[in-house]
Amino acid sequence: MRRVVCYMLLLMLFAGCSASRSPKPSEQFAAVPIDKGQTWQLVEFRGKQWQRQGGATTLVLNPEAGTCRGFAACNTYFGTYTAKLVSSSAEGDRYELKVDVEGSGSLGCPDAEMNAEGRYLALLEKADAMLVTAYSLTLCQRGREVMVFELQ
Repeated sequence: MRRVVCYMLLLMLFAGCSASRSPKPSEQFAAVPIDKGQTWQLVEFRGKQWQRQGGATTLVLNPEAGTCRGFAACNTYFGTYTAKLVSSSAEGDRYELKVDVEGSGSLGCPDAEMNAEGRYLALLEKADAMLVTAYSLTLCQRGREVMVFELQ
């Protein structure tokens, strides 16, 4: 279901504002803001259950400052992000997304944890869309669901 939503989001992004009709009142939904300090825990990575390496892999967004941070298998990380609301519906809020990871810790960890961390951070920066519901946050790349987080 989330994969279909990501495909629809990609089509909407490419279609732009070509359909300039105003939504009917029954079609309007209020965007639920992402709360500063909410911790999202990674549960799915590229369609497979995330095999926890080290500690839980997390993402915390601060919409007021446009910053993000979290824990990525072995080290903490931090960066900036922009999220532009594209639409709101009963299925959740859809955003265009850009993430820049600016730094991370430098603890030496076992190879498996370091590899998992590298894959996670690389894909986080490649995400271009986000779907947020009350209890889940899904990141997409080119219309495909790539990571799913659950609210901790």
